Amino acid sequence: MIERIRQREVHDCGVACFAMAASLSYEQARAIFMELGFGVRRGRRPPFSSQFRELIEALKHAGVQAKLKRGAGLEEFSYPAILKNCKRQGGNWHWVYAERDPKLGITLHDPLSELPCHEYPPLDTVCLKLTAYPVGNSHIELG
Repeated sequence: MIERIRQREVHDCGVACFAMAASLSYEQARAIFMELGFGVRRGRRPPFSSQFRELIEALKHAGVQAKLKRGAGLEEFSYPAILKNCKRQGGNWHWVYAERDPKLGITLHDPLSELPCHEYPPLDTVCLKLTAYPVGNSHIELG
């Protein structure tokens, strides 16, 4: 299981998820975003915000195979993946990194949350429920 990397600004959840997916530090991931031109305001989009196309480009730049996939729900996704969480405060979407653990099932690493999120949470750990993360029908499949 990977170590969760926290986002540091309002719109940089993609940077944190990219760092987790590419096994980079937050600083390394942010530097790649800058190099690719994603660290600046682009039209109405804030600096470091990202879309599917940009995350895939950053992942490929870092040597990670990535492709956009469509699916109907968490059970149908291939893991590891970067998922689009559709219900974030303010109406914006939010990226989370997802993997499958043999004991915990689907595990989501939210760069904004202090709490873990597991399909089968251990009884001795406070966790968020998977239902707290409604996902869209598209995700970034890794590997």
